[in-house]
Amino acid sequence: MNLTEDLAYLSGAVHDGCLVKRTTRTGYDIQFYQKNREWLEKSILPRLESLDITTPIRGPWKTCFYLKFGNKKLYKTLEQTMNTLPTEPRLQIAFIRGFWDTEGSCPHVEKYLLGQRKRRIPPQIGFHQNGSDQLLTEVRNALERFGIECSAMSGPLSRPVNKKPEYRFFIYSVNRIRKFSELIQPEHPDKKKRIALLLKSIKPCKPHTLTVLR
Repeated sequence: MNLTEDLAYLSGAVHDGCLVKRTTRTGYDIQFYQKNREWLEKSILPRLESLDITTPIRGPWKTCFYLKFGNKKLYKTLEQTMNTLPTEPRLQIAFIRGFWDTEGSCPHVEKYLLGQRKRRIPPQIGFHQNGSDQLLTEVRNALERFGIECSAMSGPLSRPVNKKPEYRFFIYSVNRIRKFSELIQPEHPDKKKRIALLLKSIKPCKPHTLTVLR
């Protein structure tokens, strides 16, 4: 498959899923997991349908909805493209959009506005990845080339819920987050809403830190 913007988005988004090679059925299973059903419905399914792939949304299973289907051609494409950033800028933007929709973070601004959290929330959004910082470094470097200043990379960090070390970096300040939002145009419904609230409502404060493994 030639890499299109839709395929670049799926390559970034499949980090909230997995590729599973089996000895039965098609042998090449692709899975996307997500707590927000709307994201699967509006961001993933239309892109799959453009590739003549139809599959139902399943679940909820535990806390997630998911897509699970077999397609060798798409499997092979994602296997080759999911762990490295494309070279073309428009494809980089599409990849980063899918990657942040799944692996990005934004403070729960809505809880702060409802008084459910007392401390001030810093104007920051983040990128996170477990196991390796290679792709994260590529994403960070691309954002810097696009004129979006990022923090230094942190990691490896200890996380009790995951055996693999975590790597991460952040984008601070309202102006940089606004530029990120305008350029990348996130699609995840919850995160998109939080960014809008963040840009509108939150005053700056110092971010928290995690202990770095030695």
